[in-house]
Amino acid sequence: MGLPFYEFSSRPFRSELLDNFIVPAARWFLRDSSSPYLLPQTSGSNWECSLAIDFLVGLAKEGVLSAELVSTISDKCIATTRWLLSQARSESEGGRSWDGVSWDTAVVCRTLSRMARDFRDGFSNQEQSQIANVVNEVVHWLVGQALRWKDDIRYTGGPPDLAQVLITLIDVANRDSDLLKRAEGANSLEVTRSAIDEAARLLIAMSETQRLPVNSGGNPIEVCYWVDAFNSSEVVEALARYVAFRRAGKGWGSVSHEKSARRSIYRCVRYLECTQSEGTWGGVADTCGTLYGYLTVLDLVGNIDHQHHVVFKALRWMCDENQSLDDGSFLHTSYVTVFYSLALLSAYRTWPLGNKPASEVYDVSLWLAPNLVSEERSIRLELEIEHEDLQHELTIVRDSLRASRLQVMSWLVGVATAMLAVLVLVLSGGLSVSATIQDSSLFWTIVGITIPVIPSVVGGYRALASKKASE
Repeated sequence: MGLPFYEFSSRPFRSELLDNFIVPAARWFLRDSSSPYLLPQTSGSNWECSLAIDFLVGLAKEGVLSAELVSTISDKCIATTRWLLSQARSESEGGRSWDGVSWDTAVVCRTLSRMARDFRDGFSNQEQSQIANVVNEVVHWLVGQALRWKDDIRYTGGPPDLAQVLITLIDVANRDSDLLKRAEGANSLEVTRSAIDEAARLLIAMSETQRLPVNSGGNPIEVCYWVDAFNSSEVVEALARYVAFRRAGKGWGSVSHEKSARRSIYRCVRYLECTQSEGTWGGVADTCGTLYGYLTVLDLVGNIDHQHHVVFKALRWMCDENQSLDDGSFLHTSYVTVFYSLALLSAYRTWPLGNKPASEVYDVSLWLAPNLVSEERSIRLELEIEHEDLQHELTIVRDSLRASRLQVMSWLVGVATAMLAVLVLVLSGGLSVSATIQDSSLFWTIVGITIPVIPSVVGGYRALASKKASE
């Protein structure tokens, strides 16, 4: 069993978590020395192998493991990736998948792409080419799944399946947008639309809303969710990645759902925080997966504080000596251990309180943090939504003022240019007019007033427009 939390030393909490739980979990995946593969390969589970690779490669990148352990991780992850590659199957409607399941296929596709980039020297040129071809066909299939979801796919796959598809499509777009656009074109999607936007729109439309009572006796708070906490954590991660993708200016669809996605993220975070019970969200895999999703979303969004008691209680429950076993696994079960290990690694990386000693973590989590459903936090998150919406609208107004200013300036300059042109033509004799000015001094007085007034009007309008745009 792992070391109980109350026996942690004065080192940072995350360091104790690493040595007593995370590294042992890594060794459990590597324990079968008679096989070149990771332990989950024994059961033939594609997605378990994929998530185990993600965990191990992520841990190796932290730079805290011995050279020998990193070498073992590299060898076994590369071998398991080759096995995953061999498991891809062709689909009748075109493209490839793993077992014809959207969730599994999306997860494995990301792992293949990541391994091909991070371990380029571990694969031959032929293998690199094979991986690229398989990923290309998989993306084609996933785009088709996303675009047909509302018709026939939704009955065989739930929100988490579409969420994983969205995460993978965003991953593809970030590194090779042309690949995704080709897949969209092959699936007859109009150039003004994007499969990423379509998937985000469908996920938002699938959400359910609920008003939860608060223990303080205040007004109920509005939350949104997808089926349960585990499902919701996957969807809200996908939406958080969608918002980041859109904010980076990488989207090409004409309709963005960023605003609705942000609102769903904030309300779902409150749902996750409010529905935890005694450190859990339902079953064992549900709790581990939900904590991973919660930590990942807060890290992606950046402007939502952690509810430390929520994180600590989940970690304390997960690392209990009755289920976090001596061999490093969670109840000797591969499908739970992959979520367990990912959640622990995410806490190690992103939980700010983990940098403090265990005694201080206890104090902050159990005494200084709220233990009841907080109406105040919900109000703050709703205000954050309104603040971001107003900031967005202000940007639109400023852009509109800037465009209007340029149009008016162009018009005034055009008028001034036309008047000066007429004046030059009259003075040069190129243009004759029937009217005459009896007093020549009056003519030159008009000219003398007109020439400086026009630039002054243009300059004054420009200054006024700049002042209004900055207010």
